[in-house]
Amino acid sequence: MGSTVYTQQQLAFSKNCLFDALLKLIQEKDFDKITVSELTQVAGVSRATFYRYYKTTTDVLLNFLDTWPMGFPADMTYEDHTDYERVEMYYHYLAANKELFTLLASDRFIAALRNYMERVFVDGVFTPIINKMGYRTRYEISAFTGMVFNVTVDWIKGGMKEPLDDMIEESTKLITSFDFGYDD
Repeated sequence: MGSTVYTQQQLAFSKNCLFDALLKLIQEKDFDKITVSELTQVAGVSRATFYRYYKTTTDVLLNFLDTWPMGFPADMTYEDHTDYERVEMYYHYLAANKELFTLLASDRFIAALRNYMERVFVDGVFTPIINKMGYRTRYEISAFTGMVFNVTVDWIKGGMKEPLDDMIEESTKLITSFDFGYDD
């Protein structure tokens, strides 16, 4: 069992090194020009290690997002935070990873970002808000997710120029007041 734990720790460390290196390289050059050799050199891992876990540099990016959904650890208890705190953490993560999200908002990744955000929002960070708002159908949840997605992408594509506090405040109001007009 000890070797399994070591292997799991080694796996997590290698994957984090690769993602950190990918983030560094994204800031320096176009994503499509990043090679596996360059990535492994910056990460300090071997090509064999890379290919043990991934086939492409895109796989590194997508794996990281699955592991750390929108900046929140996958095992985080979202109910421990207020609606405002959830939105605040979300926007701070976006701002701290501007290059990453600019890449994800590009034509190449936009569909993957939309699908990813829908999965994360419905089964994660905004689940308590969705539950509290009482969405009744998958279309209502899709409308909610689409609203958050569009606001996010517009902000990213606009260069994230609006002040962070303004985005957090406005988005919290928008997200927590979204209503389909049902009478209870």
